[in-house]
Amino acid sequence: MNEPNPNRLPIPKLFWSEYLEGPFENCIDCGCALREADHYLIQRSFVGTEPVFEFAICKSCHEALGGQCSEETSQAVTSFMMSALSDRMLELQQDVTTEQILEKSVNECIVCSKSRSECHRYGLVGISMGSELVVEMSLFARSPLMICHDCELQMSELVSKKTRDTWDRFVEENFDGPPGVGLDLPHGAPMLI
Repeated sequence: MNEPNPNRLPIPKLFWSEYLEGPFENCIDCGCALREADHYLIQRSFVGTEPVFEFAICKSCHEALGGQCSEETSQAVTSFMMSALSDRMLELQQDVTTEQILEKSVNECIVCSKSRSECHRYGLVGISMGSELVVEMSLFARSPLMICHDCELQMSELVSKKTRDTWDRFVEENFDGPPGVGLDLPHGAPMLI
C-alpha cells in the first residue's frame, strides 16, 4: 500500500475536465492513459469562471513539444518565471501546509499576485501524478500556478516566431471547434512552455 505523499493532494475539481466532468483520462497528444504516465501537465484557461480551453499532456509529449520551441523563448520564459519566484522568496520560506500552498497557488497570479477573483481572463497549470496534483512551492518550481491575462500578455512578448508557430500547430492538430473558437483560446505564449 502506498503512503500518502505530503506534497500531493487529490486533484481538485478546478483541474478536472469540463468535457469529462471529472479528471482528465488521456494525453491530448499521444492518447496514453494518464494514470499510467510518470507525470502529466494540466492546463486550463478561463474567461470569468467558464473554462474555455483545457487539456492534459503526458511528460513525454510535453518534453517533445518543448523541444520544438526556440532556445531563445525557453530562456526568456524561464528567466521571467524565475524572477517572479525570486520576488516571492519570503513567501516561499514560510512554514505552510500543502493545503495552504494549493489555496494560494490557485488564487493569486504567480507574477503579480493579482487575485483570481479580480481576473476576467486567467490560466491555471498543474503537474499531476496519477490521481494526485503535485503541490510544490520553491524557488525552482511551483505547482499548481495561476497566471492572470495581463501577465500572460507580458510573457507572450517573450515568445519567438518559431515557438508561436509550434504552439499554433499543436493547437491546430489537437483541437477541433466551431468557427470563432479561436476568440476564446489563450492568446500569446502558451503557459506550458
